[in-house]
Amino acid sequence: MPLYSYWCDYCDRLDTIFKPMSEYDTLQECPMCGQPMQRDIVADAPRVHGKRFYEAPLHSDSLAIAKSQVAEHKAKWPDIEIDSEFRPVFKSFKQHDGYLEDTGFA
Repeated sequence: MPLYSYWCDYCDRLDTIFKPMSEYDTLQECPMCGQPMQRDIVADAPRVHGKRFYEAPLHSDSLAIAKSQVAEHKAKWPDIEIDSEFRPVFKSFKQHDGYLEDTGFA
């Protein structure tokens, strides 16, 4: 039987459940709150926990900045760290998406 990941939007719980393939689309209730859970295909990605947080911080090579821009960056986005290679470090999809919108990349 395959593993399926389900996510509860109400209490932010992620569960991985063994189910027969014939039952993959049956309703799954959250064991914590009883609300219906949604199938979470994103959870199978190696760096993702549910739909909200990265398992390990994401260091973005494509958004790296120059050393001279670090002070300005910290003033504008104090909650986003810059690593030793001047790359922004994101802890969640929300933080990453917000940054992309603020900078005009999304």
